[in-house]
Order: sequence, then structure tokens, then C-alpha cells
Amino acid sequence: MFTPAEMRSDANLKTKMKSDVEEECVKLGPIELVKVCENHPQGVVSVRFKDIKDAHKCIELINGR
Repeated sequence: MFTPAEMRSDANLKTKMKSDVEEECVKLGPIELVKVCENHPQGVVSVRFKDIKDAHKCIELINGR
């Protein structure tokens, strides 16, 4: 989704990324947490759903973006 270099060069990227992911994921079901791992070399964003079936739907939809 992003690189650590992109995250360092754009002070607003973490907030924007979190907001964008949350906006997409909430369509699949209630979420508890969205965490942007800004230093992860693969640009990982973690989402915790209230229901596991919604998490599975999310994996099918956006995993690997």
C-alpha cells in the first residue's frame, strides 16, 4: 500500500491511509481497529473486525493491494 520512504516524505500519509482503509473496510462490517504499520517494509495496514466473517470478506477484497 505504501513504502516507508513514502511515509517519511508525506506527514499526512498515515492519517490518509488509515482513513481510506477504514472507509473501505467499514462497508464490510463493524471494525474495532485500523493500524498503519508505517515502518513495515511491505506497507502493511492491519484491520480488526468485530466479526471474523467480515475479516475474511476483507481479505478476499483488498489483500495484496
